[in-house]
Amino acid sequence: MELAFYKGERFRIARKNKPMAWLVGEPFMEAISKVIDYIIENEPALADSLAISLDEEINTVINKGTEAVKKEEFIPLATILDE
Repeated sequence: MELAFYKGERFRIARKNKPMAWLVGEPFMEAISKVIDYIIENEPALADSLAISLDEEINTVINKGTEAVKKEEFIPLATILDE
């Protein structure tokens, strides 16, 4: 903990080679909190993009859509507009 707090080192904690958590010092977390607060207050579009990118459910939908497009399993926009 002293290395994390005083020297700013970060440690990834894993169980059976699966990353489970990070050990970081309070100064690091304070800085991250300030950055997040700044983004939320001053860059709402970026904040929304970050929130979307961190949402597992939304990412699953996006990834399925991307795979469907690659396989050409989609409805062309022109077809939808003609209906």
